[in-house]
Amino acid sequence: MEKIKIATTPEMTEKVYSKLEKNISTYRKTVNRSLTLAEKILAGHLEEDFLERKLDDKTNYVFLRPDRVALQDVTGQTVMLQFMQAGLKSVVLPTTVHCD
Repeated sequence: MEKIKIATTPEMTEKVYSKLEKNISTYRKTVNRSLTLAEKILAGHLEEDFLERKLDDKTNYVFLRPDRVALQDVTGQTVMLQFMQAGLKSVVLPTTVHCD
């Protein structure tokens, strides 16, 4: 089983910010207006081929590619139980569970 790296390295950070900048710029040109913070966060994580489609509020689903997943207490436990029931051995994205 391959281990997924959780550590934030300079290379990983550079890759993430490069993708965010590219996606946000592409989305801003598509909608032709300023973006809110929420729109920038979502646009920054859009799947790249989604940005190339014609956007129509009534027919499009949003396909996101997060860089990592952070779960809190109950959500983390629920996800772990679902993974166990599904027989999954690992996650696809770096994932952490934060408990108080």
